[in-house]
Amino acid sequence: PTTCTAVVRAMPIRRPNGMRMDVDLLNCDSCATESLTHGGIRAYFKKYMKGILPGDVVLFKVRFFHPREYKNPGDFSYGSYLHSRDIVATAYVYGKPILTGDVRGYAIRKFFASFRNKIVDSASSVLKGDDLAVALALSIGDRSRIGNLLRQKFASIGIAHLLAISGLHVGL
Repeated sequence: PTTCTAVVRAMPIRRPNGMRMDVDLLNCDSCATESLTHGGIRAYFKKYMKGILPGDVVLFKVRFFHPREYKNPGDFSYGSYLHSRDIVATAYVYGKPILTGDVRGYAIRKFFASFRNKIVDSASSVLKGDDLAVALALSIGDRSRIGNLLRQKFASIGIAHLLAISGLHVGL
């Protein structure tokens, strides 16, 4: 693994098996990563770590990968999708990232991320399970807690579109 320092671009996304976070590399201890400093990295973590905000500088050990591409003509291209978001590689993080500081210029992103975290904390203290998942999806556009079964239930009764347009576009 390579040790890297990076700036967090946006709020980390909670996943069933950890979290995903888009970052911009500041530096790495490997000369093989020079080409990765001209775009972002989509980093995957084994565990969710609360409190990381846009603009935070994190230190972590990582292994880089090129996005998987499927060879079927006309199929979705994950690499093209990432490229459209200025992501040049994916990476798997080993261990826990260390917060080492923050970067100026992210004040508005930090404010809204902190506000969003307060909504999640407040809702989590009152609601649990599917109730919490639906409340967060509808209020702030956080669909990360909606499981396949609940998604299928919404689709079967014809209201799955509510999950797609939820959060008053706060999720954008």
